[in-house]
Amino acid sequence: MTPTQGYYSIIQFCPDLGRCEAANVGVLLFCPKLGYLKAMTNPSNNRIIRFFGPDSHDWAQIDVLKQGVVDRVELESHWIKSLADLRHFIALHANLFQFTSPNPARVTNPDHDLQDLFEELVCDPHPLTKA
Repeated sequence: MTPTQGYYSIIQFCPDLGRCEAANVGVLLFCPKLGYLKAMTNPSNNRIIRFFGPDSHDWAQIDVLKQGVVDRVELESHWIKSLADLRHFIALHANLFQFTSPNPARVTNPDHDLQDLFEELVCDPHPLTKA
């Protein structure tokens, strides 16, 4: 496939917006020319635990909210047709999960490129181990 312009945004868990501290939990890839918009989140909460500790979090709620982000991106994809639309979508999203500003990406195979971005930006290179 011929490379085309795309944009990615990291999905971050940010329990205290005032502190601006976050853990990467997912990624979104948008490719306007291909009509492609998809998000993935990590089913594991290990990065959140690593950054913010295992206590004081409702893990069931966090899991539901992560899936909700993916579902919302899919639901809203019909009207997100431009970078401006994506930026508007991101600006409207304000809860425990935030999207970073879109970054340019060269896209050749959207599903494969999304998986590569997910592995590079979200997957934990040092997973937690149980002692």
